[in-house]
Amino acid sequence: MIKFRKIVDDVVYVSRITRTNNKKLIIFSAVILAQLTALADILLILFFSAIITGSFDQDNIFRLIIDFVIDNKIILPLVVIIRFSTIYLQSIILKKLELDVQENLKVFLLTEVFEKRNYSVADAYFYINVLAGHVSFFYSNLASFLNSLLQIIAYLTYLIIADTNTI
Repeated sequence: MIKFRKIVDDVVYVSRITRTNNKKLIIFSAVILAQLTALADILLILFFSAIITGSFDQDNIFRLIIDFVIDNKIILPLVVIIRFSTIYLQSIILKKLELDVQENLKVFLLTEVFEKRNYSVADAYFYINVLAGHVSFFYSNLASFLNSLLQIIAYLTYLIIADTNTI
């Protein structure tokens, strides 16, 4: 528990020195976009399986949605466009966060190196380039982890609701 607390304190410290605004909001937005992508995936699977097989389980709670889409097939390209748009927006948001964190951290570390003046060229290079890159990569991986966790929950929830026999 002490090690976990130390890790949390270190993350909070690094988060403060990055001076990047709205990191939580940006990560939350990326997670929401990923969940919209998962929803679009589920809808596409439902729609295409109903169209290809020509039938759908009458007891399924999504029956009304499936019937509506089968009657209005123009919705399918819209769902595909929405899916790819959310993937694209999520990538842009996470890459911008990663670059902002890296830039702000490099500025902070460069200031520290010049103020202390006791770093070798190799140490300065390491702190400014490698460390900043790894810390900025942490934020995009954190968002990816949250996305994966929530998508597992979303897919599992869908399977429980739609087809308990599969579970």
